[in-house]
Order: sequence, then structure tokens, then C-alpha cells
Amino acid sequence: MHWEVIQVQSVASFCSTFLGTAVRIPCEVLKQRLQAGLFDNVGQAIVGTWQQDGLKGFFRGTGATLFREVPFYVAGMCLYGESKKVSRFLCLNINKFFLFSV
Repeated sequence: MHWEVIQVQSVASFCSTFLGTAVRIPCEVLKQRLQAGLFDNVGQAIVGTWQQDGLKGFFRGTGATLFREVPFYVAGMCLYGESKKVSRFLCLNINKFFLFSV
């Protein structure tokens, strides 16, 4: 049962990270091209990227970003879930300790 919960948390974290990255990457690509001075405004950046590279141009660097972010967020979600369990356990045991030690 315990491993099933961790697996569900891992899959949920993977999916949310993947979808979030799919939305964030095009914005990052446009921002970086604007910062590099390749375009003067967002409209030019969108049209220029589309003309130069097509749809795939908006997703440049997605693989590297996913390899960096997915393991981090999956591990973070699992650690968060486990730390909640540990903190509940500690709180219950600390309360029992103080009740019986008085």
C-alpha cells in the first residue's frame, strides 16, 4: 500500500511537471530571444521564431529542461509526502511523551 501511494505521487508529479514545462518553455524561448536582442518586441519574436524554426522553435531546449526538472520535482513530491507522515508521527509521540512525563 505504501509504495502504491509513492508511485501515484511520482506519476502525478511527472505529469504536472511535464505539462507545466510544455507551457513554460515557449515563454522562456521568446524571453531569451528578446534578451539576446534578436527581436525588438514579443510580436516580432513570435513571428520570427515561427518563420525560422516553425513550431519546434518554440520548444528548443525542452529535453534538457525536462531532464533537469522532472527528477527534482518527483523527488520533492515524494519527500514532501513522507515528511508529512514523519511530522505527524513525531507530533503524536511528543504529545504522548509530555502527557506521561508530568
